Amino acid sequence: MTTGLTIVLAVVMIVLFAKTIYDSITKEFNVLIAMPLAFTAILATNIKLIKDIKAELKSRPDTK
Repeated sequence: MTTGLTIVLAVVMIVLFAKTIYDSITKEFNVLIAMPLAFTAILATNIKLIKDIKAELKSRPDTK
């Protein structure tokens, strides 16, 4: 579930970043351009969390 939500977060960040750049070019500078940059820290944390979870699951013995 964490992987899916991280992918959704990345897609939303890309769309938001593209929209704010488009609005800044066509209209005027928009302060909302800082939002995707701020969410980058959350995205990086989620990616690290996913890697840690996969490493922990790999280190455990199979319990079938």
